[in-house]
Amino acid sequence: MTDTATPPYSALSETLAFLGYSRIVSHTLAFLVTSKEPMKSHEIEAGTGLRQPEVSTATRELLEKGWITKTPVKKEGKGRTPSEYRLAKSFAAIIDEIDDAKRAEMEKQYNAIQALRAFAL
Repeated sequence: MTDTATPPYSALSETLAFLGYSRIVSHTLAFLVTSKEPMKSHEIEAGTGLRQPEVSTATRELLEKGWITKTPVKKEGKGRTPSEYRLAKSFAAIIDEIDDAKRAEMEKQYNAIQALRAFAL
């Protein structure tokens, strides 16, 4: 992933939240974008200040969007196999998806306003 000039984590997270993404999704995505490396769940928790259930919820949502991938990491011994999370596509591609979704949302809102105008006549 060769994105350049990634904004600092907090500015990126705030911008994502402004665009309507939840606090936990905004923090998790911003952390993964700015870290540039695969991260385990506990590293996301430590880096974002989110709790484990919040990280699980956020990563599930980001996986569903296709913005991140989850890769099991081999470990010695018993217990749950840890996973690493990383961006599934460039941050520029994610921004394009956000842009498309927001434009479609604005068009629907504009059309609804136009429908309201019909009642003003």
